[in-house]
Amino acid sequence: MVRVRTRDGDTVVAKAFTGEDAETSYRREVAGLRHLPRTPTLLAHDDAARLVVMTDAGRDATLADLLGATTGAGGDPDAAWAAAISWAGALGDAAGRTASRIDAIRADLDGVPVYDPAPALRAGAAALAELAGVEPAALEVDLTRIDALIGSVGAEVAWPTDTCPDNAVQTPNGWMFLDLEGTDVSHAALVAAYPHLPFATCWCVFDPPPDLTEQMLAAFTLALSGHAPHITERPEWLDEVRIAAAAWILATTAWLLPNARDADGPIGPEGRPSPTRRQLLRSRWRWLAEHVGEALPGLAAAGAGAVAWAATAWADEPTLGPYPVFADRDGDDAKGDIPEHE
Repeated sequence: MVRVRTRDGDTVVAKAFTGEDAETSYRREVAGLRHLPRTPTLLAHDDAARLVVMTDAGRDATLADLLGATTGAGGDPDAAWAAAISWAGALGDAAGRTASRIDAIRADLDGVPVYDPAPALRAGAAALAELAGVEPAALEVDLTRIDALIGSVGAEVAWPTDTCPDNAVQTPNGWMFLDLEGTDVSHAALVAAYPHLPFATCWCVFDPPPDLTEQMLAAFTLALSGHAPHITERPEWLDEVRIAAAAWILATTAWLLPNARDADGPIGPEGRPSPTRRQLLRSRWRWLAEHVGEALPGLAAAGAGAVAWAATAWADEPTLGPYPVFADRDGDDAKGDIPEHE
């Protein structure tokens, strides 16, 4: 990806796709640029070369920058808090505005390989069961509920999928989402899990201060409801978000635990502050224990068991700390007790 200066002095961005998944990534990027709001404008594309040219989003701060996640340095916590809330609202608005375009987006993605989450979900659940010392069959009811959510119809939106803080630029016209090579159609709750956890599959994850993610989810839901009230005004919406977040945690467990057990290390790009695999997994398992007890009691208990296992097995590994910008706030690093489950 390169920034190119045009004859009239403006700049555009050219992005070429290479490698094994080039065709899939290229087609998803084109579909995202065509259909997703709050993204760069598609100026040109070449199917044979797998090349896209888009408007330049500029060099303004990303949400990761504002949270201090790119440098480890502090900043203005009030500005960062407001930015996180507005980012969540922008994501809800962008996703909601696609609800009426789903057929067209699916047509653009027709024939693109579809990721099957079932193997990762099962592997993550099996790993949690092992760590917690429970039978995998004890989690089957909860897994069935996750499967039902992912496969349900009527609440779909389109989104970039990689909606991490470093892929969102705060421009003078509002947030702009970048890196659309994962563009897909999903249940809206899977999108809402990003502000709720926060940042389901991202490298720049630290412990948020109290109430921040609740406000982020509220902003997301309010913005989504402006376009798709049929999704958010159902009584099961908040449970669906928790179930979706649990799905991301199971997948993360499957992806990260093997290396975390053998040779731990940071998950982020070299030179940037990021949690280790162990720190992130302990944080996610704690979240599972604390937030899904009613919706997914088996997984909540397994999450608590995994936290207890990690407290012994990874006793020398410090727990996840706060975002750098919030590091000086009182109580940011306080941890509540893990709830008990029978």
